[in-house]
Amino acid sequence: MSLLLDRRKTARRGATPEQMRSLIRVAFVPSGIAVALIAAITLVTLVSVDSRLTGVFGAIASLWLAVHQVPVQIGSTDIGALPLLPTLLMIAGVARCCARVTRPEDPPPMQLRIVGAAVGGSLVVTVIALAVIQDATSVTELSSPDTLIALGGVAGIHALGAVLGVGRQVWRLTGERLQVPDWTRTSLRQGTIAGMSLLAAGSVLIVVGMLRNWSAVGDLIGAEDDWVGQLGLVLLSILYLPNVIVGAVGTLVGTEMHIGDATFGLFHVTGGPVPALPILGVLPHAETGGAWLALLAVIVVIGVRLGQGCHRERTGAIVLLRTVLTAAVGCGTAMAVVGFLAGGPLGSFGYVGVEPPLLGLLVFGWLAVTGSATVLLVKRFGPLRRRRRKPQQLAADAEQPARDAAANMIVMPTTAATEAGRVESSGDVSDEVSPDGADEDPADPDEAAAEADRAESDDAASEQVTGVTDEVSEQDLPGSAAHPSD
Repeated sequence: MSLLLDRRKTARRGATPEQMRSLIRVAFVPSGIAVALIAAITLVTLVSVDSRLTGVFGAIASLWLAVHQVPVQIGSTDIGALPLLPTLLMIAGVARCCARVTRPEDPPPMQLRIVGAAVGGSLVVTVIALAVIQDATSVTELSSPDTLIALGGVAGIHALGAVLGVGRQVWRLTGERLQVPDWTRTSLRQGTIAGMSLLAAGSVLIVVGMLRNWSAVGDLIGAEDDWVGQLGLVLLSILYLPNVIVGAVGTLVGTEMHIGDATFGLFHVTGGPVPALPILGVLPHAETGGAWLALLAVIVVIGVRLGQGCHRERTGAIVLLRTVLTAAVGCGTAMAVVGFLAGGPLGSFGYVGVEPPLLGLLVFGWLAVTGSATVLLVKRFGPLRRRRRKPQQLAADAEQPARDAAANMIVMPTTAATEAGRVESSGDVSDEVSPDGADEDPADPDEAAAEADRAESDDAASEQVTGVTDEVSEQDLPGSAAHPSD
């Protein structure tokens, strides 16, 4: 209770000086590092191609917006299909910085301040970038983007990174405080695993395509005469690699990847002009033939794994289905968002990428159907591993009562013998010690006869219990029989 009152008092007092320094660091360190790297890359690129540095500041400002997936317009050319790798690095950097300054015991107001600082600092840099671009339009062909789109894109990327960073530190305590049910955590974890599995499968498909079409990839790299141009094509292909992986995921689940008029899918391939980018050399030139069945099996396996991961013992079927469907919804939504970020217009080629709504719907459908069927089958018949071990478990359960009974019988005579020994030893002491050093008067003959009868009765009962114990031990516990000491 006192801890809760201290948190409320701290929240009312506002941030401490140490917390203010942390908020300033969150606001400007990720953005400052990003701007410095962009400036270095821009200068190296312009110098390597012997270009003038007239519009260097406008180029830096435009690249800042491009990192946050804000469309860039150069003359009459719209570039909306921007590399996804810098955006992912930006999200990871903001998340790491926010996680380092967040403590699990921080109150919610402090958590909101951290998220607000991350978003606020990036918006300040964006306003400056927009002003620089507006000034550079007089000497370059850059066009100013829409202000709301630019601010919204930058704020969304930094807010996502901040939420991920803060949530990684406080999600356990927040879940306990809000009494989040266990099935919600399970669905979140399994949905994340399913999404990572889809991206891993897409990466494997890209590697296979690169090995299969290595000659085409080499020809695209060799189209440049000097090593500077070839290195630029390789680096640009690396930056666009996540975009192509998202397209491969769309192909796996049944949708198509579009590059203008050209389409690439499991069941249909249409040719057309493609940008001379080496990474696009992995695209197939014809239908996959019978390989489409094996590729569809990948998403089925991922759905089965999702169902197995969501299954829990002693849980009702309704809760299990709810867990699977929630995980499928989360994974499908995340894939639709990633598909939206990975695609867009690309100059004269037109739209490049997958159809985000269809991608999310197909991912949800595959995972929901296969995962639900798997979890119901496991609920009905049980896991295979448990069925294999069931005979041994039944044998162990059948032997346990006999072992417990034998252990109880072994303890009883031992206790009786200990009591008898204690009485005997006390009798010896009373015989040895007397007030005047003389022998005690003999006891009454009737009492002595009664005591002898009771001793004989106890000995007979002890022998009977010992015999029963030996018989049980020989039957149920061979080789480990225990005998009470006299």
